[in-house]
Amino acid sequence: MGFLGFHHVGTFLLLVTVALLTVTTITAPVTTHLSIIDVTLYNNGSTQAQRTVTLGVLGNCLYSPSGSSTHDTTSPDCTKAHIGYNASIPLTALSPSDEPYGSISGGSLNKLTYALVLHPVAGATMLVAFVISALSHRFGYLFAAFLAAFGTLLTVIAFAVDAIMYGIVRVHVALHEEQVVGTVTKVTWGLGLKLAASAIATGVLAVVLTAFSCFADRRRQKEQGKKSTGAGVVYHELGVPVGGKYAAY
Repeated sequence: MGFLGFHHVGTFLLLVTVALLTVTTITAPVTTHLSIIDVTLYNNGSTQAQRTVTLGVLGNCLYSPSGSSTHDTTSPDCTKAHIGYNASIPLTALSPSDEPYGSISGGSLNKLTYALVLHPVAGATMLVAFVISALSHRFGYLFAAFLAAFGTLLTVIAFAVDAIMYGIVRVHVALHEEQVVGTVTKVTWGLGLKLAASAIATGVLAVVLTAFSCFADRRRQKEQGKKSTGAGVVYHELGVPVGGKYAAY
């Protein structure tokens, strides 16, 4: 069956999942305007951001917007891309006071950034599953489904890490705002976090449909075998020998 047939709907969803996890991986500082978590400081009663921190998978960026857009700047201060980073330092820059922002939860927050590497690992696992599914028949689909299930599990864990980081930042921002008068800090999901959630959904569907393709292909082959056997029986009942030289009257 061709690549665009029903058997490869699961394969297509694997490709979509790979794309979603790839975009999540290349968030800040690789792509400065993409993030998993955005933390923005506003003056009380103002809609114009003073400073914004974008947390990504491999680092973070600090913005000092000059316009109405949150990321309205051409030279954000970004860390180098690497596994694990200090997320509490850029958050401290949001504070107009001398209090060390993130002093309570900075340690746990920084440790969690090392687990963000699960995003690219999950993406690579899904990519291998996609290649196997695209080039396989029958039992290859089943193996691809098991591999995709493992990749989906990694994606769920990675998303859980994202959500925990979001919760830590949000709680500490609430505690910090009680000490700083005249400012409002908003913590929001970045595009990367939303795409990670979407990758879980497409990953689960891909696992189910890819596994189903294995059993559907096996059933189709059995039905074709029965039809071939049935045709042979009818051929003999008509009295035509295998050689085709004589016929019954």
